[in-house]
Amino acid sequence: MLEVTSKVFQEYPQTNTAKNALMEHQVWDACLSAIREKINPLAFKTWFFPIKPLSFSGSELTIEVPSQFFYEWIEENYSSFLKQALKEVIGPEASLMYSIVMDKSQGQPVTIELPHQNAMNTDFIASNESSIARSKNTDAFERNLARFETHLNLKYTFDTLIRGDCNSLAFAASKSVAQSPGQNAFNPLVIYGGVGLGKTHMMQAIGNSVRENRLSERVLYVSSEKFAIDFVNAIQNGKIQEFSSFYRSIDVLIIDAIQFPKCLFTLTLNDIVIGCGLGVVEDKFIGLFDIVVDPQFRNLGFGKLLVENILKWGKSKGAETAYLQVLADNAPAIRLYEKVGFKESYRYWYRIKA
Repeated sequence: MLEVTSKVFQEYPQTNTAKNALMEHQVWDACLSAIREKINPLAFKTWFFPIKPLSFSGSELTIEVPSQFFYEWIEENYSSFLKQALKEVIGPEASLMYSIVMDKSQGQPVTIELPHQNAMNTDFIASNESSIARSKNTDAFERNLARFETHLNLKYTFDTLIRGDCNSLAFAASKSVAQSPGQNAFNPLVIYGGVGLGKTHMMQAIGNSVRENRLSERVLYVSSEKFAIDFVNAIQNGKIQEFSSFYRSIDVLIIDAIQFPKCLFTLTLNDIVIGCGLGVVEDKFIGLFDIVVDPQFRNLGFGKLLVENILKWGKSKGAETAYLQVLADNAPAIRLYEKVGFKESYRYWYRIKA
């Protein structure tokens, strides 16, 4: 089969498409060789390996980058290296076009094309904005800064963060968010990784940088557990509006320690929250916590509906067994859980302070 294929290939001349594809890869590889010698190996691997050459026509090279942020970062930090490499490989008339992948969620990615140009320096923009903010009302800002409790550890900054191959891309994204929160492609920014790689440090560095540069005083760092508890308490005490108003007033919200797949479910009726519950998946188990239904909507099947949807979500995440805890004298809750298949496994005693 290999011999036949080889013979057929040799019988036909190489197409223009194949020649162009070969040429664009040769041009880009030559550019990479020129750039590789001038920048940090880690930066080269992070920012230039994902780029793909798409076409080369005349003196114009088109390359594909995976996101708008990627394009902005390349233009801001490596524009001069690209220009020099293009001149060396193609000549003084060389030009570069970017094809930016905007969305891969619907099958074929949507792309836009932008020319190579000198991008505006976001460090300059951020410093200018912070200077303007300080000049407007420095005293009021300082008072708010001191009064608002952020729960940030001031030792966690970008300067004290240890950088490496494992976190270079996350570091760049975090710096971008800190310089212009809510105004770039990373909104929200999700940082995922193993234990001990600096996720908490990096997240808090964003918050500390935002406050240090006076971009906002309303920065809040909370654990996912604290956020969930606040939400459940708001449901139980009829203060969901206060909960929503508080968290929506935060300019930079940092939620940490989402260690296992978690989902906070809310049950609404005519846009009013009438119930909630939390599901947490670990290995093949899903735990159900804080199942609450507004008293005036109990005994109407809403609790069963809520629990069934949490279990369905857990099953989609690989859970095979579910567990929960319930007070022995909570007969309505026990009846509800029995309806969806729960059985008593064991009992235990605990003491409460009188």
